[in-house]
Amino acid sequence: MTSLATAGLMKRFGPPFCHTPFGQSLMPQRMGACPYTDRDANRVNFAEGFGMAWKSWLRSRRLWIVVAALLAVSMVPVAANATNIGNEGCTPGYWKNHTNNWEEYTPASLVGNNWDLPPSLSSFNSWTFLQALQGGGGPGITGAAQILLRASVAAYLNAAHEGVGYPYRRFTDPFNMKLQINNAFASEDRATMLALATTLDKANNLGCPLN
Repeated sequence: MTSLATAGLMKRFGPPFCHTPFGQSLMPQRMGACPYTDRDANRVNFAEGFGMAWKSWLRSRRLWIVVAALLAVSMVPVAANATNIGNEGCTPGYWKNHTNNWEEYTPASLVGNNWDLPPSLSSFNSWTFLQALQGGGGPGITGAAQILLRASVAAYLNAAHEGVGYPYRRFTDPFNMKLQINNAFASEDRATMLALATTLDKANNLGCPLN
């Protein structure tokens, strides 16, 4: 039942607007005739809240996907950057005594992470690049492997350094050193390994432009 105060207001200002659960105002309705209830409003509020939560979850999911993609990209190994090709090369002795000039590799880089050695030479897999540069040699394929490793590490350091115009590349032509070195080790032939070591040593002694 409409109170006298409400009836007076309605008479003076007209019937109130009917507000829908969506915040819209309809044409003035008679008191008590608005078809929308508090229950309707609660349903809408729940739906709107769920929708906002869903959108927020999607935004956060998209954010994490982007973050994961960036992390994946950051974990990809850095490609070989040096492209300078010429007639320069630094000796194994230079690289052994100037580890601060190394690029893309460190003294702790492992032989086994860079070349594929057969089981007969697997003991060299745990050697570091700095160990390989120490020199050595001896009879048989073990001695030849040490000589080839010394020349190969120096050749890789030359090819990796943009300040050195080394004539060979590590993973592509000219010469594709990784392929050549792997093939020489796989041959398990002393003469084959020493022949490649001689070729690399000639390149390593072309003249060092670094201080």
